[in-house]
Amino acid sequence: MKKTRVFLGNAPWRKAGYYGVRAGSRWPHFEEEKMEYMPFPFFLAYAAAVIERAEYPVLLVDAIAEGSDDVSFYGRIDDFRPHIILMEISTNSINKDLEIMREVRGRFPEALLVLAGLHSDMYATQFLKDHAEPDAVLVGEYEFSFLELVDRFEAGADLKGTRGTIVRAEDGEIVDGGRRDLEMDMLKFPWPARHFLPMLNYRDEPGNLPRPSVQMWASRGCPYKCTFCAWPQIMYGNHKYRIRPVKDVVDEMEWLFEHYGFESAYFDDDTFNLGKKRMLEFAREVKSRNMGRAFGIMARADNMDREILEALKDAGLWGLKYGVESAEQQILDNCEKDLDIEKVKTTVALTHELGIKMHMTFMFGLPGETTETAKKTIDLALDFRARVPSVHRRHALPGHQILAPGKRGKQTHLARFRQVRRLPLGRGPHGHPHGQRTRTHPQRGQPPLGRIPLRTPPPRNRQTRLLQRLRNLRPRRTESVKSFIRHQFLKSRYIFSFWLIV
Repeated sequence: MKKTRVFLGNAPWRKAGYYGVRAGSRWPHFEEEKMEYMPFPFFLAYAAAVIERAEYPVLLVDAIAEGSDDVSFYGRIDDFRPHIILMEISTNSINKDLEIMREVRGRFPEALLVLAGLHSDMYATQFLKDHAEPDAVLVGEYEFSFLELVDRFEAGADLKGTRGTIVRAEDGEIVDGGRRDLEMDMLKFPWPARHFLPMLNYRDEPGNLPRPSVQMWASRGCPYKCTFCAWPQIMYGNHKYRIRPVKDVVDEMEWLFEHYGFESAYFDDDTFNLGKKRMLEFAREVKSRNMGRAFGIMARADNMDREILEALKDAGLWGLKYGVESAEQQILDNCEKDLDIEKVKTTVALTHELGIKMHMTFMFGLPGETTETAKKTIDLALDFRARVPSVHRRHALPGHQILAPGKRGKQTHLARFRQVRRLPLGRGPHGHPHGQRTRTHPQRGQPPLGRIPLRTPPPRNRQTRLLQRLRNLRPRRTESVKSFIRHQFLKSRYIFSFWLIV
């Protein structure tokens, strides 16, 4: 066993009535405390596995999934006495991250403090010039960059020039080692170090997958070039698509079912269903194991056909997510999604026919949006009869191509969420954007009504009712489409979180 002790953390991020989700989320944000959505911290878990395989003492703490507060988080670090501390941060949580970072530096002045995550502003040397606390930043996908940094630290070598890092040298010089090339051989990644984590606390279950459920990756990256998508642009730096061997994926899936007793798996890939031959091979391999478990996937509707859907359904496909975004083809073309909306309609009908549950996402505010295109998208969402139609306003982060060239990378991280109370209906909790079951929202002055029993068929959900209201509303003549959408969502008293681009 080597001497360097390595701590990896997803620090607490909370405010009154809400908890934040950061590591593992493509759009870090706040959730109401009664919600259950919790993404798995893939990059941290894979990084911990890589470091542990190299025989370093390791501790990984996901304080958000554990529900820990700041004091408990600092205590875990103190008890472990690490030489290196890695924290994953994000643009949306940056104020809290800076607060945690300053406290960690004060408590552990001798430790090497390293940052990683979905915050492209720190991928420039100016970030370390502006913030004296961190010693290094990992750029993009960071597992093997972090391993090289730890190896150099263990050997007492100069950290400058480590690929995939920006390092503050002992003489104060800040050196950018350049972005590391992505590791193309997916077998070089060990399975995630799940043994450190509260595995039953992670929730992402499209179509209400049977519980307990586990989140997995079968691939990394995406060849499509959607200008609003964060991970390919910020974490990967390109649009390469890397796949794990089907047998290795199903081996991990089977082991998780046997070891932890999970009833289902959700593949939270950027795009799971690329390659018809691979999809059919995956279906055959899963079916041959006779695991008797369900699974869900993140998919593109235009990559599906009847043969693929029937094979996956026969192997246990329970539910999936389709990103539709808009009903207007020109808007899809404007954001380079390369999606044929007519093909989507055909695939959705087929998915309905086969009885596969769907979670579909739609966005307002993409380039070219007008009042009429927004209403057209609302009509399409209702016509699709999705079990969970998830509607979002465009949320651009620094590093997104969707930002205008003059503003790219200059969005302030304090663009604020606008949060409005939910409709006080007392029923229909399945309208949550991630399809999670929640406590019902009581009438004012009344106590909560408790949880809806699992597997109970949902009533017509609140987002569907909201879309029906919006369909019948007419904007004032003087209102722009942006103010119309904002006004109607706020008027509905439905929680609608969005970011202002400044």
